[in-house]
Amino acid sequence: MDSALHGRMTVMPTHATLWQNTHQQSGPGPILVKVGAGNPVDIANDEPRFDQALVNRPFGDAVGAVVADLGNETVGMVIDGQPVTPTVTDVPGSSDKLVMYTPDPPFEPKSTHTAGLVYAGTTNYWTFTVSDYVSVPQGTAVPADKVDLSTPGFHVKVTQASAARPGGNTVAAAEAQLAGTPENVALPGPEPDGAYIVPGCINWNVTMNPGGTPSEIGNFQTLLTGQKDDPVPGIPGTGLSGNARFENITAEICAYLELPAGYQKFGVNGDDGWKVQIGTPGKTDGLVLFSRDRGAGARDIPFAFITSEPGLYPIRLVWYQGSGGGNLEFFTYGPNNTKILVNDRSNPNAVKAYARALPEVEPSVSIKLLANGKVQVTFDGVLQKSSSLAPADWTDLHGATSPYEITPEGSEMYFRARR
Repeated sequence: MDSALHGRMTVMPTHATLWQNTHQQSGPGPILVKVGAGNPVDIANDEPRFDQALVNRPFGDAVGAVVADLGNETVGMVIDGQPVTPTVTDVPGSSDKLVMYTPDPPFEPKSTHTAGLVYAGTTNYWTFTVSDYVSVPQGTAVPADKVDLSTPGFHVKVTQASAARPGGNTVAAAEAQLAGTPENVALPGPEPDGAYIVPGCINWNVTMNPGGTPSEIGNFQTLLTGQKDDPVPGIPGTGLSGNARFENITAEICAYLELPAGYQKFGVNGDDGWKVQIGTPGKTDGLVLFSRDRGAGARDIPFAFITSEPGLYPIRLVWYQGSGGGNLEFFTYGPNNTKILVNDRSNPNAVKAYARALPEVEPSVSIKLLANGKVQVTFDGVLQKSSSLAPADWTDLHGATSPYEITPEGSEMYFRARR
């Protein structure tokens, strides 16, 4: 099938939208993989999760290519020398075919593989190394009854300094700024802790703040997706003028994200750097999912992690900006790796975010004797019972709901509640 050899064939890294990263293959043989959006330096894949290299490795949940002029001919695939069965589907609006194989389980982090497309009597092959990723421990998800599902969005704390932060554009310096060094001049939000509740998405751009010259940037813009860039909350801070109004910012963005079990594919487009971890406001020691020390312009940087069970996961994103421009987009890669802003409630494929947990209820117990001889216990928390206080043998009454009725047992019976 000569037309396929001379048509377009694009290896599609699985953090790219179809045809975003085209690199035409003119004949059989090794395929040059382009993993960035049109930047020649991106023809490579050599970046572990925490290194500061220029390029990004592909995700490990799928491997494939877009083939033009395939017609009705068949196409096969081999992975590491073994034949596999890919799915072949039409690319909407064209005659191209998407050839995709989904490994189960996903490829191991930082593992290297050789893939090949078999068609027209030859094999076109390429080698790639999967991005690093971590697995989130089981039990990390928060029960739905502990999260305020009536408050969609993000809990956002913004800090701004009147001069460059000590330590420059690093996560460590950003954490110090959130902790109070240097002094914060950003305008506080209405929450008791000075935070803002952002009910929509994180699609920030400092040029949209008061005094800026609006200039949209990134993936989500009015002309591209109908989603206008938003200003950064609390900026500019008190007493600032000139460029300083839009510089030296650090923000902590927290939410409970509703995630399924499996391989999670996220991305950040930002200027300058960020860290994403398991955590709640002020909790800096949670598992780090991705971290980047950088002082550079807007750029998509994908990352992945695995969740073993569905649930509401506490996610803490720390973003910082030094001098010059500043922006932040927080998104996932959905069907066909289409980029979707987290908490875009207009998109059924968007990951939902909730801004805060429900307040902790203090344990309490009240007891009364009923006319029928039973004891009624009204409580908040987890009810426990003991037959003695010396020694005590407190045990949880699993499944007990308030009010709880029980027939007295023995000469003594005690109740208490715990968190």
